Amino acid sequence: MAGPDPGGGGDHRVGSGRLCAKAGGPAQGAGIRAEIDTRNEKINYKVREHSVGKVPLLFVVGKREAEEGTVSVRRLGTEGQKVEPFMDALVALMAEATAPDLKAAKAA
Repeated sequence: MAGPDPGGGGDHRVGSGRLCAKAGGPAQGAGIRAEIDTRNEKINYKVREHSVGKVPLLFVVGKREAEEGTVSVRRLGTEGQKVEPFMDALVALMAEATAPDLKAAKAA
């Protein structure tokens, strides 16, 4: 999770960190396990590390995505990525994560 700088410099989140922090709350509120990686590493390094760790779904937010309010969605076992508006991706993820019996109960 994003938070204070280990060096004691206070909140180190920049544009992408703020968008990630905004994403974590609603996702966790919907019962989705979400972790935010704000380490000072290159994005490609972090994506590779999480891919090797078999993380099933990554929402990647870099500088460009933060400026545009989008997120790059990467799924384990598929090639490439899909860039879409942040809220659209979050709503789709929440719908996908909803159990079938709960979907039926909402529809009734």
